[in-house]
Amino acid sequence: MEISSLVPGMTYKIGISAVKNGNMSEMVFIYQTLKPKPVIFVVPLEQRTHGVTLYAHLPNEGIFDEVFITIRNGANQNISFPCNPAGRFELNDLFPGTEYEFSIYTKSDGMQSTPYETSVKTCLASPFNLREGMVNETSIQLVWDKAEGNFQQYEIICQSSSNIFMVQKVTEEKAIFFHLIPGTVYIFSLRTEKEQFRDSIPVTVEIQTVPAPPEYLNYTKDTGSLCFHGLRALGQLDGYLIFMTSEDFNRTEILPPTQRQQVSASFWMRAESRCK
Repeated sequence: MEISSLVPGMTYKIGISAVKNGNMSEMVFIYQTLKPKPVIFVVPLEQRTHGVTLYAHLPNEGIFDEVFITIRNGANQNISFPCNPAGRFELNDLFPGTEYEFSIYTKSDGMQSTPYETSVKTCLASPFNLREGMVNETSIQLVWDKAEGNFQQYEIICQSSSNIFMVQKVTEEKAIFFHLIPGTVYIFSLRTEKEQFRDSIPVTVEIQTVPAPPEYLNYTKDTGSLCFHGLRALGQLDGYLIFMTSEDFNRTEILPPTQRQQVSASFWMRAESRCK
């Protein structure tokens, strides 16, 4: 015997008794909950490093009192949610850079529907504390702290003011860029990568190489002055810093990068006065 046209997820009280020649036995009652209608479809609304937000299109027919989600990645984790007509479900405390499989059920009085299966990836976590290591005239070392979660490698991009790009892909938390221009500011962008995952949000830092020392120093002198001209140094610079000293004299002069400059040198005159 089949009784049809019942409501999915409804709990029915069923009474059964035996009949003989018009006589009926004592009735036995049982309670049965029908399987509720399953979720129609599920899509990710938001993916984060440590969680996801799912939208579940819930069935329009029948009765159910909660939504039950199983998270599978190694050990299974089960989470129950009260019925939410908006269909939004937050899943947190997940691991960055990981693909999770989800089974989503409707549930009525302990009876589960057929599951809807889907998989969603969490975002890659960014590395942090990007900073300079050893810096000289033509090279810059960068170091940073390890990114959280699963990833395959780091990508670090070096960009100069003239839009020249250099790229390195490394697996350790350090990188060195060589053949740079002295006294130049470089912008570095660092992110994590993993195949079939979207790259992490990049972190950036600006670092300047050390100015190169003058490679040619030309000057003339007389009894009371020094004249510097034709100074040359590789790379970019704002000017030259000239420091003069003797036994009882200290003086500092700043020269523009291209201008011929005469500097009064009083210590020559003082030296002469002591000899008289």
